[in-house]
Amino acid sequence: EVYHYRGTVAGQRLRGSTGTASKEIAQQIAAREEARAWRRDLHGPEAVLTFADAAVLYRSAGKSTRFLERVEDHLKDTLVNKIKPGTVRQIAVEMYPNASNATRNRQAIVPIQAVINNAAEMELCAFLRVRRFKVDKKIKGIFTIEWVDAFMGHANPKLGALALFMFV
Repeated sequence: EVYHYRGTVAGQRLRGSTGTASKEIAQQIAAREEARAWRRDLHGPEAVLTFADAAVLYRSAGKSTRFLERVEDHLKDTLVNKIKPGTVRQIAVEMYPNASNATRNRQAIVPIQAVINNAAEMELCAFLRVRRFKVDKKIKGIFTIEWVDAFMGHANPKLGALALFMFV
């Protein structure tokens, strides 16, 4: 009840399910896949590589998927060769308009760059370098003997003794 397609384009076999029982829609899906295969053959793999495809490769490589889902939802079928450093910075601002620069770097720029650079290591596209947003580093104050005394009052004796030893 579901149509499938199969054939050869430039010596590469194409096979797959259209996922539909409608002959007209199945023919359109098969034509789309054939056109995609011709683009890949004539212009290289980066001409058809979408961010979703690159993310699948990234996941199958066993890389960290932390913060990846929201980025995938945002970029979906965007061609990787259309994603530029300025675009990535703009996406970070769009996705996290009220967040700090550190959050934008960690939750948008880093996952996008990791996925694309993983695909680049497989020679499917070009590497991507993105300048991160500037992050103000907080200088933490030096703790005092009063802090150590308060810490020792709440910590277990061994940990309190260690803190005192490190202070002295």
